[in-house]
Amino acid sequence: MAAALFLEVNGLIFSASEESTVYTRSLAAGEIDAGEYADWLKRACA
Repeated sequence: MAAALFLEVNGLIFSASEESTVYTRSLAAGEIDAGEYADWLKRACA
């Protein structure tokens, strides 16, 4: 996942979970927009 690699390169830790699959599929299906996905990524990073 490109987002996870980007976060790691920038010093953040992203741990994949079932929730990450749901959000990624929702983004791909057009059910959520990029802003909603970005907001979720911010909350999901350590």
